[in-house]
Amino acid sequence: MGGEESPSLRCPKCGSGNVVGYQDVWECMDCGYKFRPKLESISRRHVVQERTLPTIQKSRSLKRIFALVLAFITVFSFGLILGYGAGLSNAYTKTITITKTIMSSYTTPQTIIASRSPTPATQQVSDAVMLHNIEVHVKPSMIDSIRIYYSVKIHNCLDRKLEYLAILKVGDKELRCSCIADPNKDDECSVPDYQGIVIDRPINVREFDGKLLLVNLTNHEQVFLEKVLKLKVPTVKFGEIIPPEKLSPLYSEYEDIQIKLVSWFEGKKACEGPFFGGDYLAFNASKGMKFIILKLNFTNIGKRIKSTPYISEGEIATNTGNIYPLWHYPSGWKGREASQDELEKICPVYEKEKLLQGESSIEYIMFEIRENEKPVEALLPDIPYLIVFQD
Repeated sequence: MGGEESPSLRCPKCGSGNVVGYQDVWECMDCGYKFRPKLESISRRHVVQERTLPTIQKSRSLKRIFALVLAFITVFSFGLILGYGAGLSNAYTKTITITKTIMSSYTTPQTIIASRSPTPATQQVSDAVMLHNIEVHVKPSMIDSIRIYYSVKIHNCLDRKLEYLAILKVGDKELRCSCIADPNKDDECSVPDYQGIVIDRPINVREFDGKLLLVNLTNHEQVFLEKVLKLKVPTVKFGEIIPPEKLSPLYSEYEDIQIKLVSWFEGKKACEGPFFGGDYLAFNASKGMKFIILKLNFTNIGKRIKSTPYISEGEIATNTGNIYPLWHYPSGWKGREASQDELEKICPVYEKEKLLQGESSIEYIMFEIRENEKPVEALLPDIPYLIVFQD
């Protein structure tokens, strides 16, 4: 008798569990007893089946979900690694590009601007030279002209000799100096004072524009430095002191002599002397004219006795642009004996022809100008400064 076996039912007669059922009729295979199971037993069996099957299906579903989640995490992590690697690769490529750009702009020759002179320069300007220093000297030669000369110090950065040309341009004039620099050595190209260029200077103009060019003569006259300069005329004002080393070194008369510009004043009288007998004579200014008198102090700061400097030349310029020479009394012009008050105020004091160590002497420098003009600048020999009058 074919049918299904049930491990949960037993024979009511012998209690054997070896039973087979067909169409709700069960037969014990041990004793042959046939029976119908009670509903209570069938219900219990179905309840057991209902509880057991979902548990198995749920366990299988959780395993599948866990496997899917694990696979997703693995794939996602692998994708992140690949993506991060690609990002690093792109960033590295960009870094290389930026570095190349910087190096390209660094090796390009540059133009340097300067605002004063002398000008120290320790900045690399090209692959050929290292610029150390530029000194441009401006010296008044006359009250309305200046003399300009210069020196340039460089370092040749090449492993071969460098032939170069230094050109200073001021207005329509040029000053050239050609030199050869040894490999990896310092070199100086300079123009002395006596070879300098002379530039006309309008009165009350004390600054000029200049340009210095360095030209590589070994490479088709390539310009590897262009420097704009502001050239200032050296000046001194009343109340200031000029030390001996700033005076003209060509005249021993000023050696160890310090000069102070004490003051200046104007008036209608001047004084000259001493003449024979030690007399001083007073003179009146010409009609429509007045005197401009400068008071100077000479001091011997050396270790030897010095003669008091004697200034016999000089020029003064006024606000109208006119220029007047140092005043000397006219030959044959008779003056009158100076009063005591005039001796104290306007007469030069020469009692000290010799200056002992530490001694000082006063001298008055006189110019005669028109009454309606004002002094602007003065220039005295051996003093390489424009004397500037304050209002």
